[in-house]
Amino acid sequence: MLPIVLLLACLLTSSLAQAAPLPKTQSPVPIVQRTQKSLTPALEAPLPKRIAEASVAPTPVPLVMFPFVLPPFDNERTATDVSWLNPAPAGATGFVRAQGEHFVDGQGKQLRFWGVNLNFNGAFPSKEDAPRIAGRLAKFGFNAVRMHHYEGNAAPNGLWKPRSIGSTQVKVPREVDPEQMDRFDYFIAELLRRGIYVDLNLHVGRTVFEGEGIPNAYLLPEKAKGTDYYNEQLIKAQQDFARLMLTHVNPYTRHAYKDEPGVCALEVSNEDSLLSMWLEGSLNNIPRVHIQALQDRWNTWLKARYNNDDALRKAWTEADEPFNPTDILDLPLPPDVLNPEAPDARAAVSLHALQQFQLATVTGAQGKLDADALSGPTVDDFVRPGLTATLQVPGTVSWAFQINRDGLDLTEGRVYTLSFWARADVPRRVSVNLWQDREPHRFEGFTGYADLTVNWEKYSFVFRPTGPDPQHSRLSWNLGNQAGVVQMGEVELHSGGHLAAPDEWTLQAGVPIIDFKATPVVLARRDFAEFLGSIEAEYTTRMRNFLKKDLGVQCPVWQTQAQFGGWGGLWRETQSDAIDLHAYWKHPEFGTGGWNSSTWKVENVSMAAAPGTDPLSGFGLFRLAGKPFVMSEWNSGQPNDYSSESLLMAAAYASWQDWAGVFIFDYHSSGDYNRDHFEGFFSIDSHPVKMATAPAAALLFRRPAADNTLGDVAPSQDDVTLTLPPSAIWYEVANAPGGPTYLPAAKTWQSAGASRAEPLTGKTYVRWEQGLFPISTYADLDSATDYMSDTHEIHWNKNTDTFTVNADKSKIAIGLLGGRGVDLDELKIAMPPSQNNFATFALNSLDNSEVGQSRHLLFTAAGRTENQGMGWNPEHNSVGGQWGTGPTQVEGITAEVQVLNDSSRLHIWALDTTGARRIEVPSTSQNGALRFSISPQWQTLWYEIAPE
Repeated sequence: MLPIVLLLACLLTSSLAQAAPLPKTQSPVPIVQRTQKSLTPALEAPLPKRIAEASVAPTPVPLVMFPFVLPPFDNERTATDVSWLNPAPAGATGFVRAQGEHFVDGQGKQLRFWGVNLNFNGAFPSKEDAPRIAGRLAKFGFNAVRMHHYEGNAAPNGLWKPRSIGSTQVKVPREVDPEQMDRFDYFIAELLRRGIYVDLNLHVGRTVFEGEGIPNAYLLPEKAKGTDYYNEQLIKAQQDFARLMLTHVNPYTRHAYKDEPGVCALEVSNEDSLLSMWLEGSLNNIPRVHIQALQDRWNTWLKARYNNDDALRKAWTEADEPFNPTDILDLPLPPDVLNPEAPDARAAVSLHALQQFQLATVTGAQGKLDADALSGPTVDDFVRPGLTATLQVPGTVSWAFQINRDGLDLTEGRVYTLSFWARADVPRRVSVNLWQDREPHRFEGFTGYADLTVNWEKYSFVFRPTGPDPQHSRLSWNLGNQAGVVQMGEVELHSGGHLAAPDEWTLQAGVPIIDFKATPVVLARRDFAEFLGSIEAEYTTRMRNFLKKDLGVQCPVWQTQAQFGGWGGLWRETQSDAIDLHAYWKHPEFGTGGWNSSTWKVENVSMAAAPGTDPLSGFGLFRLAGKPFVMSEWNSGQPNDYSSESLLMAAAYASWQDWAGVFIFDYHSSGDYNRDHFEGFFSIDSHPVKMATAPAAALLFRRPAADNTLGDVAPSQDDVTLTLPPSAIWYEVANAPGGPTYLPAAKTWQSAGASRAEPLTGKTYVRWEQGLFPISTYADLDSATDYMSDTHEIHWNKNTDTFTVNADKSKIAIGLLGGRGVDLDELKIAMPPSQNNFATFALNSLDNSEVGQSRHLLFTAAGRTENQGMGWNPEHNSVGGQWGTGPTQVEGITAEVQVLNDSSRLHIWALDTTGARRIEVPSTSQNGALRFSISPQWQTLWYEIAPE
């Protein structure tokens, strides 16, 4: 079929079109181009019914848990060993390089990296353990390790000498601990020997200390992130560390790391972006001693762009719209007011409006809010109604007390003027913010600051909302966390107003660092975004040249993760050899206590039930055409009852999207490798159900196919491309507040007439090109609930809360399968209802034949897992500090299984925790159908199918 090209219209309501007038010489219109190569359009194809409801609901089976601890150093050659996927040693054919969208080896053969992260003491195992850990990683199908948090701490959790025996602090001046370096070198040599490549991170947790030559180092941001883009001393320190590591010769490989073909990638600095800090608001927290250099460069940049103050003023005067006298906050009017303009009605209207405000308190704060007809300011010789917030008991966060007005119906792109009078019993800074008043409580583009005194004063702000939720916007006055009294009155919100930069911002006097939230002028934000982007691009080029030209590095290099900085981050990474991102399903939420808190929670839900809100497909919207796409951190937060889905879904989706690498975060971070229970939010080495699914996942993503592609899941043939003009990038960034999520990308795709769900039916790409005039639109997928890949192998169904893969050599079924039947052609499963009805099933050929002709197969069946004595809260989303003890237990899954295979000599064995045969499972074989039952009685997650 010839390519079908559809150019999708940029919606007129997009923030790009309404935020500000655009230069006439530019056409920053994002468009979408669709290319279809599959035989049947995915949206029109009949969807096969892979999941069927049981005709008669059987009695639910009870939850049965049993110990299943995978040995920490297992490298036995059993049915679960897929180390044959790893040509060894790593790098034997030459250096890894980027070629189009793939990594290739020295002979031009495609490589995909299915890896893990190692952190802290996990990167420095003993010489006794190192070979066994490397062997286990290879056995379970991993062919890459990302050396992450190894460079920030003192021994035993890092590379540096401690200040003294038993100290955890780094010795200053800094010295490499020779024993730690020896362990690191030996471990890497053992990894390489087993065909496992190494990704070296050059800056993750390393902090600059006082005494290392940088004045006021203690005032730098955490790990000096952001400031390392422009502070010359920090740049030199980064280059010094890179030279130290990369010119160091590993005595066990006899290669310096810059000359080691088994090093598959170098990452300059993890999750590091000035743009991202600005979008999140943390750039404002950098003390003047470290931000002044950036401000000086900012003003130099402005003088080069604008010849004089008149030009700057003209550019940054965004709107002068007629002022509408109707006060939005007064609506709806009190029912007994017929003429709101009558003098005797004004107080009643004002008081009624104030009664719609509420005091919100969090983290134990206590207070009250009263509305009174005579507690406001005196205006035009009349005492006005007012609000009195009595703040009695502080909380534990800086937003403990908030006065909110919900239910506002604001319009995207329209200018509004907010004014109010206020005072406090003692001076107090208050911030005014615009938020969505319901989940997920998105920021809607406005923050203002009012420095209250003990006297009544009037404060005014002009703003333009970004992405307001109709009838669900919230004006929120953050009063802080200080007990006392705050009073407000004469609060008015009108459409219209004069929106421009402050008069005192001039080229001669200087322009301050732009506060993203508190600067309503989009064109000022756009300029500052472009300025920060230029700083990041300059540094990225500089470090890349240093590594490639000065040191002679030959492997792929990327600066940091592309989502950090939104579209500006992806633009920065255009200079990199690959596009890297980080994504998690249900990352822990820490509340006010931080990483070491016991108040965390992990939302306990399945990703199989969430197509279209999942991070895998969401971050696919950031994929840049023509470069390898890598997800160097992926996992689901722990504990989670549905964690057996995490590796398989990532591997299947990544293979279909033809990604170049996925790295699980993490394998091991702290404590003894030899343990019988899992602990921490991410480490999978002792997590039985994640590790049990790892061999199947490796086959899904890495097994060589007959057509010279990789992975049991065939790559997508259809694609949708967003064409984003470079001139539009900084407008998009200036209208995309918040953290490093996929939401900025989704917003732009949708503004171009495409859907957030595009990556659920084919590949998605971004190209930096000038857009053409859009000529047609395409059906919106956002309301769909049932997604079939263009190859018809992956079916992700919100209606049944299931994810299935029906490929020739692998079959996967994940989700709420209790009380249902699964039909994946050669694999059929009937599972009775269970406590949560969730299960993960995988059937993989082990002899590279298709399932129906294979003589050696691995069947995996997994559900939930828990340590013994875990201290679950009532919501079942946290165990606080009570992680429990070993041995870890797993759920035994009950099901009837049928495998269609042309051999009548196949038998079934339940396997032990090394994958060795433990006991034969009764089975029958008739008319090409092998039938057997699984249940907790077999005390396993693995079953081998083979001739006797």
